Amino acid sequence: MSKKEKLLAKCPWKEHKHAETGKIYFYNSETKESTWTEPEELTKVKEEADKVEETPIPPAPVVEPVKEPEEEVEEEVVYETKEDAKAAFKQLLNDKGVGSTATWEQALKLICRDKRYNALPKLNEKKQCFNAYKIQKRKKYRLRLCVDTTA
Repeated sequence: MSKKEKLLAKCPWKEHKHAETGKIYFYNSETKESTWTEPEELTKVKEEADKVEETPIPPAPVVEPVKEPEEEVEEEVVYETKEDAKAAFKQLLNDKGVGSTATWEQALKLICRDKRYNALPKLNEKKQCFNAYKIQKRKKYRLRLCVDTTA
């Protein structure tokens, strides 16, 4: 909304066109008064609004758009076997530090932006591999505890 429109909107007098005759009339929404001649109050507001519009607005400074660095297009890695894909996915989990007590949602936040996340195409395969990774991680942890206590 321009400054002129804002000033005119504040005035209770509005200009309307008669539906049958097409003649212009003026209506005050506060007093419910109508008249065929333009009220003085509206005339003054229009004059003020015209003065506001005549005030030149300085042009906005020209800003060069910031060029973002081009993203490298990563080629999708194709694994020779399903076992290679599972190994890559488990390595991703290990590299990101996903623990044996992590939930799928917690792990997903850590791994979803890595290209190895797509090593396994189906979500259920990813979840199965994730659960197998957690079990394997727990076994290694327990084995480490047993070795430490016997030593």
